[in-house]
Amino acid sequence: MLNYLDTHYQAGFHGFEIAAAKGMGVVAMEPLRGGKLLHPVPENVQKLWTKDGSGQTMLQRALRWVWNLEGCQVLLSGMSNLQQVQENVKYADQYLANNLNDKEIDYFKKVRREYLKRIPVLCSECRYCLPCPAKVDIPSVIGVYNEAVMFGDKDRHRKEYD
Repeated sequence: MLNYLDTHYQAGFHGFEIAAAKGMGVVAMEPLRGGKLLHPVPENVQKLWTKDGSGQTMLQRALRWVWNLEGCQVLLSGMSNLQQVQENVKYADQYLANNLNDKEIDYFKKVRREYLKRIPVLCSECRYCLPCPAKVDIPSVIGVYNEAVMFGDKDRHRKEYD
């Protein structure tokens, strides 16, 4: 998973840097985080993006961040129709490595921090709470709850929980 929000999840950005330094081609998965970086965008995050003045869509921002990474050879973005394929190809042609300036990179960091401030339950997924006598997968439940609050989409996450 490699997107502007999950820079520390799994191998994240550090893993990307190691692979790129070794000259390995990198395949970036989940640049849109399953569409969660596109909609619905929480109001406080939307306000912050509006201040950047770029006029870019959420899709453009998310894809541009990943394509900015020198060494990223393939970007796996889930697409469900021809229009989405065409948009992704168009942006792959437009967005080049090292195309973001320091101010823009800092803006992505601000947005990331804004999302992370929304997390209500800090859980490192250490799994010390397991096994649960009631057989509840506590870290997973906390994860679904955190995402529901962070992305402001309780209906979607209720379905994921179910």
